[in-house]
Amino acid sequence: WLAVEAVFMVAFFAFLALRAYNPDLWHHPQGGEKPMEIAYLTAVTRSTIMPPYDPWFAGGSMNYYYMGWFFLAVPIRALQIVPEVAFNLGVPTYASLAAATAFSVVHSLVGLGQRARESAAKATQRPAILAGVLGAVLLIGIANLDGADQWIERLQAVNTWSLASGTPVIGGAVGIAGGIWQWLTGTPLPGFDWWRSSRVHFGTFDITEFPFWTMLFADLHPHLMGLPFFGATVGILVAYCVTVGHGFRGRAWLIAALAGLFVGLVRTVHTWDFPTVVLLAVAGIPLGQLLRTGDWRQRFWDAVGHLAVAGVVAAVAFSPYTGRFETFDPGIMRAPETTKAHQFFVHFGVFIAFAIAFLAVRYREELAARAFDHGRNPFFAVVNGWMEFAALLIFVAGLAAFTWPFGLTTIALGAVVLGFFFNLLWLELRASERNIPRTLATALYILAFGVAVGVDIVTLKNDIVRMNTVFKFSLQAWQLFALASGFAAWYTLSAFAALRSAVRAREVRRTDWRNLSAWAGASTIVLLMLGASLFLISGTAARQQARFAQTDPTLDGFVFFDNGTFREPIAPGASEEVEFRLDEDLPLIEWLRENVEGSPVIVEAVGPLYRWTGRISEYTGLPTVIGWDWHQIQQRTDYAGLVAERRNETELFFRDPGVQFAESFLRKYNVRYVVVGTEERVHGSEPGLAKFETMDALTEVFRDGENVIYEVDQSKLPVPQVQAQPTGPSAP
Repeated sequence: WLAVEAVFMVAFFAFLALRAYNPDLWHHPQGGEKPMEIAYLTAVTRSTIMPPYDPWFAGGSMNYYYMGWFFLAVPIRALQIVPEVAFNLGVPTYASLAAATAFSVVHSLVGLGQRARESAAKATQRPAILAGVLGAVLLIGIANLDGADQWIERLQAVNTWSLASGTPVIGGAVGIAGGIWQWLTGTPLPGFDWWRSSRVHFGTFDITEFPFWTMLFADLHPHLMGLPFFGATVGILVAYCVTVGHGFRGRAWLIAALAGLFVGLVRTVHTWDFPTVVLLAVAGIPLGQLLRTGDWRQRFWDAVGHLAVAGVVAAVAFSPYTGRFETFDPGIMRAPETTKAHQFFVHFGVFIAFAIAFLAVRYREELAARAFDHGRNPFFAVVNGWMEFAALLIFVAGLAAFTWPFGLTTIALGAVVLGFFFNLLWLELRASERNIPRTLATALYILAFGVAVGVDIVTLKNDIVRMNTVFKFSLQAWQLFALASGFAAWYTLSAFAALRSAVRAREVRRTDWRNLSAWAGASTIVLLMLGASLFLISGTAARQQARFAQTDPTLDGFVFFDNGTFREPIAPGASEEVEFRLDEDLPLIEWLRENVEGSPVIVEAVGPLYRWTGRISEYTGLPTVIGWDWHQIQQRTDYAGLVAERRNETELFFRDPGVQFAESFLRKYNVRYVVVGTEERVHGSEPGLAKFETMDALTEVFRDGENVIYEVDQSKLPVPQVQAQPTGPSAP
């Protein structure tokens, strides 16, 4: 208990420090989706009903997986924390929860594994605790290998040594050595591209974020908030398998119900995780019964009953959410693109190394138990000796060469690895004495590789090529890999320690191939871990510099207002730009936050995505007529026409000088406040803004220089018989 709390606190304060040194809730051009997230978080906090109202589609409710923000809204309201501070507390909270769940799962697996190997008197907590810490680090404390790739490129860029230039491998090594020399003697290296590491499938739209990058970037989005819920579901299913494996039938029913609760909960926090947690439950519950001894009919019906209980709980407990949540054209399609094998390795290389080490140890154990007689098992046959293993390597190389032109190498090699793991799972289930944690780690590897490679086979419909499919499912694969690899690290290290003892006892020679291959494997994993750690230094430093200006540590997400300036084209595609300070809009935001109760509709300018438009609804949480239109189209696809209509009419509202159209617009969308600030002056027109002063239904309630807020008296708006049309030079 103390260890898991320590893991939670270390992770919390580490990411809290990162937020304190870059708390900004927006920065152009790589500001991410913080504007949407603070808008939705604030709207959930302000809302008095469920589902919460949509701040970017006035009059509508959120058709988005919002429960992660809801869980933050509870302490926000209870402790009366302003959202811009709570946002920067939420990121480390979810990061530390993810670390705690990873620790718990790996600690439990290793603790059970120790009991399977040692007597209760000899078993200690230390290996399980260390493995749990490693599991947490593998989840949120390492990066992919692009950081190492960038360091190699940066060193070679400043190299002046010409020795072996053009010679493969040797020339590259000389270039690295020469670059290190130049760097140590004062030559500055090119800058580190922290953004690139989240897009390692070069030449595609794919997003390849990993948890540390996600938390460093600090978009408080459902894919970040979903990590601990996904991990907790894995932990619950591990608990289920252990419980039924040890014959505790009564407890198994309760844990099955809890699994169903978390499956339903995951759907409300991050719907992209829902298919995988359903698969976890559908496979995990029968797997638990297979690990149990006893009459097969009793185990079969218990599995059916437990699946039914989990399904009913998931469906009933969250029916208020699902009954008000609409999906559009769901389903899958053939993946339009595939991942190049070397790019797959750059992203998952550390975990691939752990997986191969685990396979090597397990197949060595199984062969030794059979006196190195492979029998009729083809997977044993191809690793039972150097000649057979060499033939396997030749086959793998040939398979890669044959499939490369077709873009199927990742799928082909993934199928080979999965074949070996499925064979191990089959052997585990047939064993007379079941090793439950080892079986579960094997199953986790199967699911991890299946998810990671599966995005090359199918893609969800309506994706941007396969951008979000790769993005969301690769994060799931990363989490599964981290949990399995935490156990695998302990398991292989134990085998390595036993081998070293045999070497010291001279039962095995130092030059024996087993000893040499073990050292080679351990060295490879260490090097890959070091390579995966480079981003933590260089990437973090580069990311933290990406802001308008450096400030003293603070958790105030609004600190960027004091130093932020922005240049906006006066029209789409125009070369002429207007520059303004972001804090010009801050008095508007503050007045609305301090003087407006409830959730009345406001109207503000619309413009390009990921820019300053939408800032009033973002930082007040008040519903605007339309926010970022593309995000609304994604969330309510069948109503794309209504979204486009709102955008077009909002543009005309600020451009068209006609009072009649403005009055009909205000009545149509039940607008209470009209905002005129920086973006309205950029995207509106002088005649369009001037008309507000002449309208009887509008009363100026706040002014700060040119920035104005008008309150609308709906009773003074005429009731039109026919929808008014815009007039003037800007009319279509």
